[in-house]
Amino acid sequence: MLEATVAIRTLSEWLITGERDRSTGVDAAQLRDEDGLPCVPGRTLKGLLREQAAETVCALSSAPLPWGETDPPLVQELFGTEAAPGALNIDAGKLPLEFLDEWLLLSEEEKRSALRDLVSMTARTAIDSVTCGAKDHSLRIMEVGIPGLVLLAPVAAPDENALDLLCAACAGLRELGSDRNRGLGRVEVSVYYNGAQRNLDDALDRLSARVAI
Repeated sequence: MLEATVAIRTLSEWLITGERDRSTGVDAAQLRDEDGLPCVPGRTLKGLLREQAAETVCALSSAPLPWGETDPPLVQELFGTEAAPGALNIDAGKLPLEFLDEWLLLSEEEKRSALRDLVSMTARTAIDSVTCGAKDHSLRIMEVGIPGLVLLAPVAAPDENALDLLCAACAGLRELGSDRNRGLGRVEVSVYYNGAQRNLDDALDRLSARVAI
């Protein structure tokens, strides 16, 4: 298996909903990993990339979207089916290990202070179409991740063909999480292998040749 990394750069505030703590008065809280840091679950990331991979393969093969009730065979092979897990493994997207090493040395009070540089509070409300004012009882307080973070998700791929499809899927993934229709969750996603960013144009050329076979 080839070891690679999916890098997620957040371009806006973002929200992967985690467990709600009613004592804080927050209606939606940012999901955190076992160390208490914002993250993107591997299952969520893989599902989003699967959608982009299917669109890419269909576009390159000039096949209609969707492919009935199933994804293209190449996508099923890598991302799995209900009966099999697939050859591509994607772990959760987390902050870099260098940050984690420093985080683990902090006291609980210092962690609470440092967390203010990673998440923020935002308020949203629904607009009444008749009065053009805020709807009653529609105010929501959300804890969201800040823009400018880089989250890294380790990947195990069977071969470089899989990395090419993953690279194309990452390029197409521009939003994730909740409230994407309201401007949250804009991201830039790329693949790194052997210390270098995977080149999208080269990946698409190789992928086009394979899909055409």
